[in-house]
Amino acid sequence: MSRSIWKYGATVVVLAVLTSVAGASPFVSFETEADFSQMSPIPDWMFSDIEANNPTWTPPSGTYTDPFLDPLGPGAPGLPYVLENGEEIPDDAGLIMGWGDDTGEDFTGGWEYTYDLDPDIRGQTLSASVIAPQFTASGTQMNSISLGFLDVNGAMRLWTWVCGPTAGPGFPNTITWNTQWDITIGPIADFIPPFPPGPASAIESIVPVNTVVPIFFTNPAFDASQVITIIGLENGLTAAMSPLPPGGLPQMPMWNWWGNIVVTPEPATLLVMAAGLPLLLKRKRKSRA
Repeated sequence: MSRSIWKYGATVVVLAVLTSVAGASPFVSFETEADFSQMSPIPDWMFSDIEANNPTWTPPSGTYTDPFLDPLGPGAPGLPYVLENGEEIPDDAGLIMGWGDDTGEDFTGGWEYTYDLDPDIRGQTLSASVIAPQFTASGTQMNSISLGFLDVNGAMRLWTWVCGPTAGPGFPNTITWNTQWDITIGPIADFIPPFPPGPASAIESIVPVNTVVPIFFTNPAFDASQVITIIGLENGLTAAMSPLPPGGLPQMPMWNWWGNIVVTPEPATLLVMAAGLPLLLKRKRKSRA
């Protein structure tokens, strides 16, 4: 736990831990439109910095463009949104990200969230839901989605899923278009070279047997104890303009939906913290005597 938390006093920490131990309550949970408003677009200069700080990473093909973010709440215009296959973007809190400058090109965009609660993510789990659309069979579609972290020095750890028509056996890294997938990354660990691929998975919400592992990247210098940013990256091909998205964004070349973003601590870590707190409080009382 970071010093920034401890400085608010042992009483606050006791309450936080005791209410979290039983069910491992989330450190971060995006449940409202206001929650998703805390996310920011990754501008072109920041994406360039990510590339420069991670020289062994191969970024998605195509041109990076500054994205537009639209946090949604229940009752937003156009929700629920029915996709080509009948799957729905739910009438609930979430985020629409739109990006791309024109049609007929390959574009990448991304969002970031400043994670300022506890920079030590070891033992924590990051989960999210995502829908990667295919709007036209001629090629207006998502190619890949990625979720990961940046540390204080800009080093990155990233998990990437390919998007396509088929998932499951024979397609080990692919999530299907127009379907909600529930992604889980973690518990995060300090990996030892050669860095095993994971731990992470994506589970298709309507066919739970389809569990898909991602393509994994980590900078050898990545420090899991000094994380400051959560990032999401998307790459898409724009053969034609995408349909008008739900919410308030105008028609754009490409867009997709994120929801249910949660960071959860490891229950064992919280139990250790709780076990040590009575001793800490006893010492504090003695120091005041």
